[in-house]
Amino acid sequence: MKHRRRFLFLWGSVALLVLAGLYIWALQLRRPPLKSLEKALHSITAARQENLKESSRELLINAERLLKRAEESILRENKRMTPLVTYREADSLLKEAAQMADKAIKTARETRSKAQLTQKSEITQLYDSLEVWRAELDEDLIHSDSEILYRHAKSLLSLALDYNSRGLDGDASLCTDSTLKVFSQLTETRIRLRRAVDLRARNASQWASKTIQQSKNSGGIAFLVDKSSHNLYVIKKGKIVDTIKCELGYNSTNQKKMSGDGATPEGMYKVIEVKKYSKYYKALLLDYPNASDRERFRKNKAAGIIPGDAKIGSLIEIHGHGGENRDWTDGCVAVTDRDMDRIMKLAVVGTPVTIIRFWDKAQ
Repeated sequence: MKHRRRFLFLWGSVALLVLAGLYIWALQLRRPPLKSLEKALHSITAARQENLKESSRELLINAERLLKRAEESILRENKRMTPLVTYREADSLLKEAAQMADKAIKTARETRSKAQLTQKSEITQLYDSLEVWRAELDEDLIHSDSEILYRHAKSLLSLALDYNSRGLDGDASLCTDSTLKVFSQLTETRIRLRRAVDLRARNASQWASKTIQQSKNSGGIAFLVDKSSHNLYVIKKGKIVDTIKCELGYNSTNQKKMSGDGATPEGMYKVIEVKKYSKYYKALLLDYPNASDRERFRKNKAAGIIPGDAKIGSLIEIHGHGGENRDWTDGCVAVTDRDMDRIMKLAVVGTPVTIIRFWDKAQ
């Protein structure tokens, strides 16, 4: 009898242990997948904060649907009375929802990165176009309004690049749109500028022809300065007899507008004084400003292109102390002292000196 009791007690203990184990295992199964839920909520919240485009937004919507299904699955399992509850379905749905939300974020960022690179390329192309226009602007003699447009466009593009680098594509687009509007104004200015350049080219050709003809008719000497090639041509009896390298004002690409602008004037002048002694070795003083210079100065001041208190300037010379291989004067034409000695042997008061921007000698 005692043996039977011991046997029943032993098996009863084993059964209790098994039941306890099953109970503990069931409790483990009833634990909701909190880590998966936290990850899914974090990923979906992060995706909602992204600036999602259409394809990425669809991924987020699907992730939110999966999250909702997972939450519904958790509620169903929680309502079960049996301890044999499993959250495997919910866990799987939550993990899929997190992956889909992460994919939405990745897709959005890749799309934004591509758009950012494309936009930067467009801005760079606008910069290149602006610099092409800059080259023509450097030829503009009297219209500083185009300079204002150029600076405005360059400022807008600088802002566009800054916004683009910070991912603010909307603000960058506003800047590029504004730049395009300025470009339309620049195009109109370019047409006007092209006409002005053509007119100056005709003037330069006419001035060169007149200077050569004067030398031919008189049989005397004339000097012709070609700013583009930095050459001073000595003309005798209508023929070029010598070519001397020269340096110009530090703002030599422009026509002279006023005193202190560093531009070498363009026009037909003559020597009014031969200086055997000068601050710059020796010099030939020219009759700048002539009538054309004064008329241009008057129009520029009336149009507000130059300040109201601006002075027209004077003391434009051909002088020595050159040879620096750069444009450095305040508007004069500089040659080496040795070349100045050669020029002084030829020049007299009244010698024609014509300064032009470009001379096509083949014409």
